[in-house]
Amino acid sequence: AMSAEDAPRIRRMPWDLELLTIVFTVMSFLGALNGPFLSQRIDQDLRTAAKMGAIFALMNILGSLFLSRFSDKLPRRGVLWLGFGGNLVFNCCAVALPGWWAPLIIGGFFMVGTISTSSALFGDYCISMQASGEEVATWQSRMALAVTIPRIVAPLIGPMLATNMDESMRIVTLGTLLVTPAVLLLHVPREKEDRRLPTFSELLNVRAARTPAASWYFGWCFLGVFLFNVCTTLLGPLFTKRFGSDARPRGQVQSAAAMGSVIGFLLSGPVKQRFGTPHPTNLISGFLFFTFVGRAAMFASANFWVHLWANFLFGVMGIGVIGPIKDSMPLLFVPADELGGFIGVQRAVESLSGVAGPFFAGLIGDSMGYNLLTLSCVSFYLCVPLYAYLGYPKYMQPAIERALSEREKAD
Repeated sequence: AMSAEDAPRIRRMPWDLELLTIVFTVMSFLGALNGPFLSQRIDQDLRTAAKMGAIFALMNILGSLFLSRFSDKLPRRGVLWLGFGGNLVFNCCAVALPGWWAPLIIGGFFMVGTISTSSALFGDYCISMQASGEEVATWQSRMALAVTIPRIVAPLIGPMLATNMDESMRIVTLGTLLVTPAVLLLHVPREKEDRRLPTFSELLNVRAARTPAASWYFGWCFLGVFLFNVCTTLLGPLFTKRFGSDARPRGQVQSAAAMGSVIGFLLSGPVKQRFGTPHPTNLISGFLFFTFVGRAAMFASANFWVHLWANFLFGVMGIGVIGPIKDSMPLLFVPADELGGFIGVQRAVESLSGVAGPFFAGLIGDSMGYNLLTLSCVSFYLCVPLYAYLGYPKYMQPAIERALSEREKAD
């Protein structure tokens, strides 16, 4: 670890990134504002809910792949505008059309696609500013922090501002209309040489996604999200069995995780700056190991305070500190003209693992029994820090160093 005096100075986040953060903070607030009414509206039987979840996940995958890849060939600001337009259509459909299939398809396609495009635009600004790894992680954590806080407050405010889903959707639609023009104020950090519409084969051809470093990174994304969803699926009925079905303890646990993630976002940049030099292998694997310990404690203990503090620990280390570091990695080694497509593949991999995790938990749980599955899940969760410890210095760090050297030569 290096001393605070030797650590490089972190520059202030550029104005365009601050504006982008404000836009998505407002969108996060509007989305969370609608959360309580959304839960009431989607009151279907288990089979219908499973179909809706599968279709939404599929549209997430398509939206993240195609919209973000389009943004590699066309101005990202325009594609971002297209994403906001799709969200507006989703809001209008949710109010005007009976049923949830049309808004589910439209919203699923544009929601994650817009997030993927904004992540690529974030990378463009970082590359144009020649930001260091510490600066990228710090700026990413600040943006994540700003987007997370409204998710804590908005669900409490929603029922005060509206009495039903339709009223809530009108507020969300109006807010989206007001914030969308702010996207036009963003500067374009770089001009694309090829501004024509990409062919279908070009959309699918992301060379940066076929490198050893990319394979390791996608494997990490899939493994982490997959095991997180398996654990969450198993812990749900276990929590009910131990503490009952009252919403109050569930809300306390969720608030603990949210507060932990807020603290972790604040710590992510300084921790990366202090302990991530020359590379963050030990930092990543060490923090992930503590999240494994927290998960194991939740399975093993019937004490509510253990669950509360384990969720807080997971929020600090697994989401708050490690999340921005993980999300900033593609910005350090992926070429700028393929960054959108790469992030789209990443979001698609995470969406796929988000579907596979609960399915795997239910399938194996029916055939293996709850206790054996629990033991297997906790054991596999230990693979995540081991995967990071063994793979980062072998695959990711050389790719980052090679990309930084090429950018320095190009400058």
